[in-house]
Amino acid sequence: MISPTAAPPARPVRSHLAAWLLAWIAVIVYVSLHPWSGWRVPGVPLLAFLSEPWPRYWTRLDLMMNLVAYVPLGLLGATWLARRLPTGAAAVTSVVCAGLLSCSLEALQTLLPARVSSLPDLLLNVAGAFVGALVVLVVGPRRLEALPIAIARALALAPGSGPGVLLLAAWLAVQCHPQSVAFASGELLPLLAGRFPALDGWLQSIRLSGEWQPVAEVCAIAATTLGVGLLARDLVRNHSRTAIALPIVLGALAKSAVSANLLGARNALAWLSAGTQGGMLAGALLLVLGAWWRPRARLLTAIAALAIATVLHNLLPPNVYFESTIAGWQQGGWTNVNGLLRALAVVWPFAAIAWALWRLRQRRGIL
Repeated sequence: MISPTAAPPARPVRSHLAAWLLAWIAVIVYVSLHPWSGWRVPGVPLLAFLSEPWPRYWTRLDLMMNLVAYVPLGLLGATWLARRLPTGAAAVTSVVCAGLLSCSLEALQTLLPARVSSLPDLLLNVAGAFVGALVVLVVGPRRLEALPIAIARALALAPGSGPGVLLLAAWLAVQCHPQSVAFASGELLPLLAGRFPALDGWLQSIRLSGEWQPVAEVCAIAATTLGVGLLARDLVRNHSRTAIALPIVLGALAKSAVSANLLGARNALAWLSAGTQGGMLAGALLLVLGAWWRPRARLLTAIAALAIATVLHNLLPPNVYFESTIAGWQQGGWTNVNGLLRALAVVWPFAAIAWALWRLRQRRGIL
């Protein structure tokens, strides 16, 4: 007989495997079909690349990216399918599905003048998926599913924090792309100006004047630091408040690495301007206070901070020096990856605000 005062049994912790699998499929689709413009009707069948001669030239970077990109897909797909199928059948099905996805995307690349479909790309994609599925066969799907759960417990992550971790991972990835203002995201106005030239005059009229740029930059960086930190705070349990600084520290390291790559090792801290330092310091001070607030107050503040930062990033005037520096940047084989990072930067604050609202609804009864 169960005592009426006994605690209810703990709910089993489940990994957000499906969310990670869908997110990685979305990444592959976006990168494979970037720049998503210039679609045309080709003069050859979509699957003509299967019988064409092998390309004369390719780079090691292309080979590596085509192979590595599909390893997580094969691994995640086989692990997820192993919940419903025997492990061997799940691995084979995962590789076949990855091959069908790759073949479909290579065929669609025929419609894009900026992309070149090739059989070696397809074979490397399938090989990558095979490597991922092979890991599942060797290690076992149950051990692989238990690994992120063990990591979540070791990091003291709160229940249901999987999508939030994915959002923070996306934010860190965005920091690997050069930005005119540190931690900038949600910049819709430049996108609208490029798509609709007729709106350029109106968009320029609502931008802040140059005299307001330093103040707006400090406020935007402070709001971003506060918002990202409070989101990170919501992902961890109460005894892990110090973890809120981790995404900001990792983001700063990513910005330094990008600056070193773009401007040289001596200029690794070129992104850390006076405005950036002031904004990060102000955001950090607010974050120290906010870490002790109640969950609803933290989430509401994070939503407000990210909204304010997004508005300011859109209203800041263009940085002519930054644009001239980027104009001479040779992206090489990273062009499609950088396109993905730009897209992530645009949608990230809106996705983060939506997730915070969802968490707020979950915690309706917590003051």
